[in-house]
Amino acid sequence: MVSMSDIAKAAAVSRTTVSLVLNNRYIKGVNISDETRRKVKHVAVELGYCQNELATSVAKGKSRIFGCIGFDVAEEVAISVGQLISATVRYATERDYSIKLLSSRSSVAELVHTCQGYRMCGVLLRTRDRAKAEELQEKLQPAGIPVVLLDSAFNDTPLPSVVADDRDGMRQVVEYLASLGHRKLTYIAFEDFQPFTLRRRQGFLDAIEASGGRLAGRLCNTDNHQPVDTFERSEAAACEILRSSERPTAFVCNCDEIGMVTLRAAWRCGLRVPEDLSVVGFGNLPTDQLSSPPLTSVAPPYVQMCESAIDLLLSGDTTVREIIMPVSIKIRRSAASPVFEAKQFMSQNNNAGNNGGQRR
Repeated sequence: MVSMSDIAKAAAVSRTTVSLVLNNRYIKGVNISDETRRKVKHVAVELGYCQNELATSVAKGKSRIFGCIGFDVAEEVAISVGQLISATVRYATERDYSIKLLSSRSSVAELVHTCQGYRMCGVLLRTRDRAKAEELQEKLQPAGIPVVLLDSAFNDTPLPSVVADDRDGMRQVVEYLASLGHRKLTYIAFEDFQPFTLRRRQGFLDAIEASGGRLAGRLCNTDNHQPVDTFERSEAAACEILRSSERPTAFVCNCDEIGMVTLRAAWRCGLRVPEDLSVVGFGNLPTDQLSSPPLTSVAPPYVQMCESAIDLLLSGDTTVREIIMPVSIKIRRSAASPVFEAKQFMSQNNNAGNNGGQRR
């Protein structure tokens, strides 16, 4: 059986260095270069060294496993959860940690039992249930297992969280559409009672108010509690707005899924995107490039969010309450200057010019 001493001899370093590297430990005053760390790990793999993680976990009372709760892909409308899982796995693996996915359907007692049984070093939690989140944190705290909310947030909660700047994202969308010449905007959402949806809606309203009356904003919440498929209900609501006399020139969608639904509604109503209607989503999903036309969307920094959440877990910093990550707009082809309003604007300018000429 290969020992740490064998690795130390082959790598020409001390056994202490091998132990620190393979156990991913950092001691103040002991500096081990990245090159040396890579060399030790490479030699360990070449010699076939296999560390007994279970024995190490028992000895330390803590494993190198993160729990991820609320990442149930089958239960999610949002495809973004897959991006979060991918980023979490990659970043954890780079630091020699593993993750275990736990079902959000499990009770708090079941989740606590599993987390303690695996001696987890921390938990990343996505949830809409504030009470469940706070109960989970309370029961894991005695075991020294920290909990960080990822892509979830609640106002005035003791749990630290890492989120995208939803509010500023919507502000950017409104300002972008205004720069294209849009004046009549409709914000459309599946629901309007979750923290992130409330923040996005507020960002939209803030930007409309900041325009000083230049922009007209309308809200549409399609969650009317009818026993109808979410997408079907939202498409019907979008069609109703598009067929009304108060048709907007642009839809601001609180997620990319509803952005796709709005594109389909426009097609059903005989409208061209972006010539007759502009549509902007939120999420920057991989499927955005497959729509017709490709969907312009706010891009949350999913990779950076996962990295920040894991760093927060490992730091043990209990003073942080919320880390808000900046977002940007991924411009594709679903938004452009409104043809009707542009023609109307040009017509008004021409008339003003003609009238001015006559007065001269």
